[in-house]
Amino acid sequence: MTQRAFTIRDIQGLTPAVDATQSDELFALGGRNYVFDSRGPRSAFADRLLGAETFANAEGMMGVRVKLVGGDKSFYFSREGIYDWVEESRAYRLLYAFTPLLYEQAAWSLAYVNGWVFMNHPSVALLAYNVQGQFIIAASQLGAGVPENVRFICANNSRLIAITDDAYHYSAQSNGFDFNPRLGFAGFQLIRDLVPGRPLGVVSYPFGTLTWTTGGVIRSEFRGDAAVYSHRALDTQYRPINSFCMVHADNERAIILDERGLFTSDGSRVEPYNPIFNEFLIDFIEQNRLNIGDYARLYWDEVDQYLYLSLSYDEFDSLFDIAFVFYPPIQKWGTFNRKHHAIVPVDITSGVRQYHGSGFIDESKRMRMFTGEASREQEPRLDSSRSGLTFVRNAVQPVANQSHVSDKTVVGSRAPLQSFDVEGRAAGYYESELGTVPQIGTLTGLDSALRVGYLRADKGMNADELSELQYLVVTHAAKPSETPVDERAQLPLPFDMRPLES
Repeated sequence: MTQRAFTIRDIQGLTPAVDATQSDELFALGGRNYVFDSRGPRSAFADRLLGAETFANAEGMMGVRVKLVGGDKSFYFSREGIYDWVEESRAYRLLYAFTPLLYEQAAWSLAYVNGWVFMNHPSVALLAYNVQGQFIIAASQLGAGVPENVRFICANNSRLIAITDDAYHYSAQSNGFDFNPRLGFAGFQLIRDLVPGRPLGVVSYPFGTLTWTTGGVIRSEFRGDAAVYSHRALDTQYRPINSFCMVHADNERAIILDERGLFTSDGSRVEPYNPIFNEFLIDFIEQNRLNIGDYARLYWDEVDQYLYLSLSYDEFDSLFDIAFVFYPPIQKWGTFNRKHHAIVPVDITSGVRQYHGSGFIDESKRMRMFTGEASREQEPRLDSSRSGLTFVRNAVQPVANQSHVSDKTVVGSRAPLQSFDVEGRAAGYYESELGTVPQIGTLTGLDSALRVGYLRADKGMNADELSELQYLVVTHAAKPSETPVDERAQLPLPFDMRPLES
């Protein structure tokens, strides 16, 4: 019998544009909830609830991480207001409320300049969050000449960049409130003098910024002299589908999603980000009419270095149905298949749950954080008055006692007693003598799968050596003979899809 062995790293990523029947390589033909890393495909996207609260309106929500001197901090934006997460109280904190509610579907943009986090949405005046005082005010209250009707912002060379419908504004150095034009400090450039169209957004790169419009892109290169920036148009026909389709990757490149796929630029020419996958995206976007509206979104996970491309098939549903997941170091794609309102950053800077990574807002409008475990927390079961979330009281161990009716010893359970939220405790915790410690809720499997193929025999075989594929064995690579048997038995499978019992 002829045998052929593939290592797990031989499997190519999800590449629908390539005809797998015409290739000798082994492709991922389909699957759900898996990613690729340097060791190959693996089951992923285990999650735990961040808290019990739900957002009243999760449609169009967005989360943004900002790098501060004291560590990363994440902000969450809904139609009601701006929130952050406070681990000590295990609840979302409302930093700023919107009156009336926001209804324009547009991306929030953030920029950190000298102790202030500037926040912008086209329907809201430019806001500023004081890192030390932890409050938000309108930037115009502290600034001179702060632009109005700002569409997008970013930070570059310690300056705040603000894009309006007409102009590119830059602040004085280290002062995001000073937009009073003068040589060497603050100034502006009319956009229509360089490219046509309506501005979509601005992304920073090491030597300046890229301003995308519906008619082109402007490269603003930092000079540091009296003119501060020099501006020129780049020749390109590519532009973001919407304001959610621009990200700034850690390799200092801007990535956008165009109708013709993913494209990137480091300030020079705009070029395809992953040409083979772009062939698939062109057809996929056209067939599902994703080139209109807000049915597509990019998110860059700077912790795990994943690029998420969330897509929705239903124009009347705010939930995204799928997210393609790209790992740039090995140029391979996987998928995340849980319905979600948004993929967001999660930063817990204190307590026993310290975490820096990403998560998502699920169908129940609760936030979940991805974990490296092999299971996910089940959806809460709700009735008319109570919640099935993991609210638990102190662990209680009743004293062993002798039964009066038999000679058997009756002992109480060692597990913490389950409880509803009678005393206001948060989901995922219980109180013990050691303080607040995590309490895992009801778990289920990851609902992951991977379909690979096509398998073909080695080249150069004789006709009488060809045979039908009888079976496929997935196993570990052979270990050295001196390795103890018990150690070999404990090795995890490189791609484990078995569901975990709750």
